[in-house]
Amino acid sequence: MAPAISDPSAVQLAQSLSPYVRSRQEALEIRRTIATFLSSQVVPPTACGNSHLSACTPYGVSEVKSVPAQVEDQIYAEYLAALQANVHANREYHRLIESYRKDREEYEALNNVKGVTSGLQTYAYLLQSRREKEKFEIYREYLGQLTQLEGSQYGYLSLSDEQAQVSQLSQNLASHIGQHDGALGDKKEDVDSLIHRLERAVIQAKAEAQFEAEKLFRIEGRGSTSQVLHSDLSCQQSKVRALLRTRDELVQWVEDALTMSTTEDEKFHADNILKDDLDTSHLRQDGKAFVMEQYDAYLESRKMLLSTITEFLRPVPSKQLQSQRRSRPPLHPQDSFNSSPHDAPTIFSYIAQNVAPLTQAQNVSETQTPASVIAERAAVWAAAAGEARVSTKVAVSGQIEAGEGHLENADAVLEEVYRIMNQNVVEPGVEAEDKSTTLSQTNDCTAVKATGPWSQLKGDISL
Repeated sequence: MAPAISDPSAVQLAQSLSPYVRSRQEALEIRRTIATFLSSQVVPPTACGNSHLSACTPYGVSEVKSVPAQVEDQIYAEYLAALQANVHANREYHRLIESYRKDREEYEALNNVKGVTSGLQTYAYLLQSRREKEKFEIYREYLGQLTQLEGSQYGYLSLSDEQAQVSQLSQNLASHIGQHDGALGDKKEDVDSLIHRLERAVIQAKAEAQFEAEKLFRIEGRGSTSQVLHSDLSCQQSKVRALLRTRDELVQWVEDALTMSTTEDEKFHADNILKDDLDTSHLRQDGKAFVMEQYDAYLESRKMLLSTITEFLRPVPSKQLQSQRRSRPPLHPQDSFNSSPHDAPTIFSYIAQNVAPLTQAQNVSETQTPASVIAERAAVWAAAAGEARVSTKVAVSGQIEAGEGHLENADAVLEEVYRIMNQNVVEPGVEAEDKSTTLSQTNDCTAVKATGPWSQLKGDISL
């Protein structure tokens, strides 16, 4: 006894299927009825007779009598309509094959007749043969591409038999075309043959493009494997393009950074050179001014010394000395230090009064020098001082002129040095006004010590 079904969903499913459940005997009767009905609607071939296989296989049916308009089950009507369409397609196929066979026999008969040649027929045949050959080659190329895909390697599209058949047909066609080309190769090419070849190439290109487009459309819609592979390939290509773009951006950034750093270094170097040149020129000018001031002070001191000595050596009358001794008050040490060159007679009288007892032992002739001798000596001394002053001035002016000549040649020397060092000449006056406020800080800042074979060449030219 069958176990009871406790699941309500199973019970509901069994109740819905109960009208369609039949026993074995009833199912056999139904199948026999269907076979009899279908056999009555079709015409079997003569070889099969009234066998039920003619109703089961569509290729064994030679004709369908009629498709009933009203049938209890619509599936039977659809089956009979499909069977009738298949019969008509087979008839059309056999008719085309027969027509092709007849055309081929007629062409062979025309070619076998000796002395009959037709350029138009030969051209048409060659054109048709070349088209078929191109079709076979393109089809074989796409088949080769499909075999490389993952799906075709495991027999996904089952193209091995078709590919073998196509390769065999292409070989046969190539051999056949080669024979005809050899037969026509002995003829001379003329203008008509060239025109024919041009037309043939144009038609061949059009047919090739159309056939490739159709094949590509068929292959793209054939399976999802090729689409997945194409999507993966496009994704990889986009990644590669992104990486290349990132690399180009990085290279551009590095080049910009190097350019900016090089520009800043050159600017800093130019500023240092400008500051050094300005410092050198100022030091030269300051040194020249200092030398001139010292020389002027030297000349003034020489003049004062000569005038003082002349006043001391001038003779004083004895009467004036005695009157001065009587009327002169006693001197103090501070007054002696504060005396001016105009007090020379007073100082001389003081020396004569106090130093006279110490010089009594000397010769009178030596102590009392005539006034003419003193004046002559003073004149000689003044002349010698004038000559010394003139010679000194000439020497100093010669040194100044030599220094000015060196300064004039300094620009040419600096240009030559810059040319040797392969650098641009920096003019000191270009940015002197803008950087006048920073010149006072250059002496406090520590200069960068130069290195290299030209480190000692700083542009300094000493007088």
